[in-house]
Amino acid sequence: APPLLLADCECYTHFQAFDYRGRKNTTSRGFNCQRWTDQAPHAHEYDPRTYARAGIGAHNFCRSVGSFCAWCFTQHEGKPEWDCCDIGPPSERCEILGLWQDERPDALPLPTA
Repeated sequence: APPLLLADCECYTHFQAFDYRGRKNTTSRGFNCQRWTDQAPHAHEYDPRTYARAGIGAHNFCRSVGSFCAWCFTQHEGKPEWDCCDIGPPSERCEILGLWQDERPDALPLPTA
């Protein structure tokens, strides 16, 4: 079955953005994000197969993986290796395919890149 698409993929509700599945790919300080599947310029242990439920994959979108913010590794050769992303505040509820997030009977599907 094809993946379900969020009606507003920038919408999220958790205060630490664990459910953010938007397409923001620059950090708060303007650095471009490194793809999660790349190991350069910053090598890391965030394998998309292990952290798929966190929404990481073959893309460079900001995600909240074990952190207090949505973040990404930067494409910058030096420091910072990673940085938080400005994704705006959480919403009270997010609409998904005409249903509110808390009305869906199943878990949220993860978007594909």
